[in-house]
Amino acid sequence: MIRIAVADSETDNLKNFKAFIKNNFSEFKFEKSVTTLDEIQNIIKNKKADIIIADIRILGTNVMGLFKEWNYQYPEVSFILYGTFNDADYMQKCMEYGVAGYMYKPVKPGELEKNLNIARKVYEDKQRQLKEDNEVFKKYTENMMFFETLFFKNLTNGALSGQSEILNGFEYFNIEIKPPYSVAVLRVDHFKKVVLTFNEDEKHIFIFRVLNTVNKILNTNECGKAFINNFNEIIMIIYGLSELEEILRILNEIKIEVQILINLGVSIGVGGRFDDIRDISVSCREAIAAMRYRCLTGYNSIIPREYVEPGNDITYRYPIEREELLVYTAVIGEYDYCLKLLDEIFTSLRKSKDIKPKLLSQIVTDILISINRNAIEQNLNISGIKQFFPTSGVFEIKTLDDAYNYLKTGLNNFCSYIINIRSEKETEIYNAAVNYVNEKYYEDINAKKIALLFNCSYEYFKKLFKKYSDVTFSDYLTKIRIEKAKELILSSNIDDEILALKVGYEDVNVFRATFKRIEGYSLTDFRHLNKR
Repeated sequence: MIRIAVADSETDNLKNFKAFIKNNFSEFKFEKSVTTLDEIQNIIKNKKADIIIADIRILGTNVMGLFKEWNYQYPEVSFILYGTFNDADYMQKCMEYGVAGYMYKPVKPGELEKNLNIARKVYEDKQRQLKEDNEVFKKYTENMMFFETLFFKNLTNGALSGQSEILNGFEYFNIEIKPPYSVAVLRVDHFKKVVLTFNEDEKHIFIFRVLNTVNKILNTNECGKAFINNFNEIIMIIYGLSELEEILRILNEIKIEVQILINLGVSIGVGGRFDDIRDISVSCREAIAAMRYRCLTGYNSIIPREYVEPGNDITYRYPIEREELLVYTAVIGEYDYCLKLLDEIFTSLRKSKDIKPKLLSQIVTDILISINRNAIEQNLNISGIKQFFPTSGVFEIKTLDDAYNYLKTGLNNFCSYIINIRSEKETEIYNAAVNYVNEKYYEDINAKKIALLFNCSYEYFKKLFKKYSDVTFSDYLTKIRIEKAKELILSSNIDDEILALKVGYEDVNVFRATFKRIEGYSLTDFRHLNKR
């Protein structure tokens, strides 16, 4: 049964709604009738109704605020509103916040029936969605291993950069972890050739058998957790072991056991050990890089990165993904965010021991080339990036501070230039939109259609229009339509229905209510005043 409550200060309306629902909707149960806003709040909070029919005037002056709050906290409750033609705009706006439908006073039986059918469908859709959500949650709990693996993948590839975010992840999956942290990557040697001999079942079960063996040894030593990263690759997060020899001992045990299990050789790359949990991704990159040396050290071996690249203290720490984001952000013109990214990049660089001036110049040059290329790809009118980043300045860089200040100053100038370019483009879009409304005001126009027409997002267009006009697009369109209606009234004798259609309103009652709200008097009064 669908539970219904009615909110109205007039008892006759309450009786009429109750009688109509009882006689026409057997699947509805009339739960309660109330007369105050506090009583409505009580019904909602205690979940005593699925649908509430309410006189909009009983809700007070903060109608939008109420529905925003209710739609966020109690989305399962549906509303049907009713009011006068003067309330049309408010009731229509409320539909953005979960209201299923609205009606005009005096409420006609046909309108009530139509809105109850709409509300019933909304209720059924919500129940269906709730059922689907429960099924999704059930699948989630059944596939916890999948989500744990997803967390580990994001951690090792650097997608998780916040310390609290990472620690919360380990806590969520009930994994106790302590420094130092290291990552090892295990791969089956010559897998591409070996897999050709497998049948379909063996292909799928093979890597799971390897994972099971690896996790058994890590759990026995209470020092790590492993997950599948690829069909032939296992990544191990090792923690609590400060000595490389101890790590190598455990990895050697893993290598031997896996070899016995699958009768194939395996190689393991080992990253460095770090006390900062955020550096797990750095250790992972080092372990993957160490694996590339299998051709030199030999397959079926354990390869620590510090054995094959002892002098490299920067390559795997450098946050290349932040550099890429810096490039895109610069071309957007967001200087504040550029500065934040620049700080993150140089914080990483300062952790390295000794960076030669030549390398610093190369890092800066790579960033400038990427910015220039990205700007050209976006068809931005930039004659050359040298005007913002002088070439001579690159060769004068000797220290990290020199590089940081050079990029900071150049990005400030570059972003200011980009903002000016985009401002010109915004002005063009705004002027074109205004001209379009002034000419096509009688058509079925809204902000979404205009945004699509000028190749920009709905939210961006709304923000842009408000920025340049100080009014919303909807208010501007209404103003133009009412002004055009006044001109037609003064120059012709057409009736309200035709007048409404000529200025873009299909519903003459909505047009009348809107005219009165904007002008302060009705269409009839306006005609009378101007004739006199």
